[in-house]
Amino acid sequence: MQNKKDLAITYVFNSGREKFINNSHFSKEFLYFYPQVSEKYNGVEYLEVNENSKINFFLNIYKYMEKILSKILKVPLFGYKILNIKNMKRLAKSKHIILTTENIGYSLTVFIFFLKLFKSFKVTIFFMGISNINPNKLGRLFTLLMFSTFDNLLFLSKGEKDYVSKDFSSYSYKMSYLPFSIDINFWKNKNEIIEKKDLILFNGNDLQRDYSFLQDLIDNLPHFKFLILSKRFETISGNTELIKTNMRKPKITDHELKKIYEKSFVSIIPLIQTKQPSGQSVAMQSMAMRVPVIMTKTNGFWDHELFEDTQNIFLKNNILKEWINIINRIYEEPEYANKVTNSALNVIEKNYSYLKISEDFFRLLDGDKS
Repeated sequence: MQNKKDLAITYVFNSGREKFINNSHFSKEFLYFYPQVSEKYNGVEYLEVNENSKINFFLNIYKYMEKILSKILKVPLFGYKILNIKNMKRLAKSKHIILTTENIGYSLTVFIFFLKLFKSFKVTIFFMGISNINPNKLGRLFTLLMFSTFDNLLFLSKGEKDYVSKDFSSYSYKMSYLPFSIDINFWKNKNEIIEKKDLILFNGNDLQRDYSFLQDLIDNLPHFKFLILSKRFETISGNTELIKTNMRKPKITDHELKKIYEKSFVSIIPLIQTKQPSGQSVAMQSMAMRVPVIMTKTNGFWDHELFEDTQNIFLKNNILKEWINIINRIYEEPEYANKVTNSALNVIEKNYSYLKISEDFFRLLDGDKS
């Protein structure tokens, strides 16, 4: 067995990730390679944004300062949920800090900037939606401070990376496209579509989903059953089952979600127009599970080179008639659906394997951006 290297690495996750780390009932793709990094290095730790802990007098002052600054800059700031004494000490001893969202990045920019005045270390951050944040001129300067302070700026969408690299061209040399990937050994369904199923699946909670268009689909397809996995959807129709779940407080495990995919004949991802790669993980899980995917064609779609409408995915404008027609065709023509899902699965296995992309991640950590 290869000896592990010593390297003090600290991940900073949103709240709710801890339950995924040592639980075999959940897949690992939302851990941003933490398991692989832990296998390779000694000294790998993590901390989470803490939504519920009591804060002391000084953090309470910091909280209100951040709220005022957030309103002034038009950027998210919640460092008070992270920067207690214990966590500041853990971050201060780190040789490499890995931040898993742009919101966490904004919230820790000032702390990391001053910490770098006293010690040398690296910071890597994952972006998936920074283009949806609209800072004012002062907020843009704050964004420039974040980009100048951090070392590796990793984008999960090629489109968003290209957009941001043009807008902040002076820091494009730090930017890399590292596609979101999934655990294809976990999300696996060997069976092609044989028998007809009548379940349509919607899974998602982010603000880029088009919940109004989803309701239109439900209303106009009464002969199909809809299963909605979302805390943001409210209306219940006779043909709809709603499970209010999200990643922080999941009501179902990923093993249970796999069984839902197996019962579904199509996975729908209606979106509003966005530069964020919204729906990426659900689409890839669906494809790995041989479920056809229909999603809105947006500027944030993550890879137009490998995915093509009607070949391995269905990318549509939010025109009700178009969605109804393709849903009916997928239901009525399983051979056609199998052709599309087989092509999609081939793309996922070759290009979006969690283990394969982790190798690219390690190269970036080691400073190789080729």
